[in-house]
Amino acid sequence: MRISVIIYRTLGLLWLVGLDTTVNGQDFRELEVKTRTGSISGLPISWGNDQVLMLRSDGWLAEFPTREVVEHRITDRNFRPAQAEEMAKALQAELGPSYRTAIAGPFLIVAPGASLPVWSERFLALYGGFQNYCATRQITLRQPPFLMPAIVFRTREEFDTYSQRYGHTVTASTLGYYSLVTNRIALYEFSASENNSEFFPTASTLIHEATHQAAYNTGIHDRLAEQPLWTIEGLAMLFEAPGVYDSGRFSQPESRINSTRLMGFRQFFPDAQSVSDALPILLTDDKYFERDPDRAYCLSWALTYFLSEQYDFRYSAYLRSVANRGPGSRYPAEERYRHFESSFGNVAIVARDLYSKLKP
Repeated sequence: MRISVIIYRTLGLLWLVGLDTTVNGQDFRELEVKTRTGSISGLPISWGNDQVLMLRSDGWLAEFPTREVVEHRITDRNFRPAQAEEMAKALQAELGPSYRTAIAGPFLIVAPGASLPVWSERFLALYGGFQNYCATRQITLRQPPFLMPAIVFRTREEFDTYSQRYGHTVTASTLGYYSLVTNRIALYEFSASENNSEFFPTASTLIHEATHQAAYNTGIHDRLAEQPLWTIEGLAMLFEAPGVYDSGRFSQPESRINSTRLMGFRQFFPDAQSVSDALPILLTDDKYFERDPDRAYCLSWALTYFLSEQYDFRYSAYLRSVANRGPGSRYPAEERYRHFESSFGNVAIVARDLYSKLKP
């Protein structure tokens, strides 16, 4: 039985990366796993000596110790993403009667009833901008395999309680986040009056996290493979600029600049040498974001902006090639560096040109 699970896991990986619910015309059967604390049904993604990773029908990635498995079997049920009504009912039960749900394009919005239409409109508008940008840059998008849940909490306290329940670490400055595990966005409102304003306190957070969610669900990034952190964060910060998330209203070239990140870039990288020193680190070491987050984030935006403006189709091809490396694949530093240079040329020259374009 263990061998059949490992073979079936390979099919599950193929499904997750975008080959729909069949491979060569064959349906996927759900795997049912009974553990010491309950049961889980879905597709096996990884079955190791220590951990099991499964994809549930609502898009969650369920991980648990292998030693907790009591028994498992391949069922006669075909794996299918949960229906909208099923997901909405589950979220309604989880969050209580004071929240309402609505389908907005590929999103399942959950928010306090009075503000639900406002949030639905915001997410729809952002996704439209996301699609428009990708179309102009020849970035191919797949149809999201699951509805993308977005939960807007009424208060900071409810947001904190939810985050703690699911093991998400948040700080006082955290306004929202996208979870790779749950495939959900979670954020909170500030006040009813601010909900009606065009630019609201959580606007940049909403744009940033919605970009993460959309990119992972449409195939720009891969939830199950190592992705350079600068590509993930750089793209999300790129979309914070009005000329990127709403190019219909903001068509001037300068509107595609994230002014906050540009100011930070100029502060932290005062000359070409400082960019040249930092860029190889950014490309090869994700821990740079832990050691020096201010510089890492600003340089990620600057590099993403530069590549998307100067080498737009090459940048699109690079994102595709990174995402298509395959679920579970490692991405060591040397390979990251070679891959970047094969796409954009010598790193030192890129650093020089990047500084030249963005210097004061």
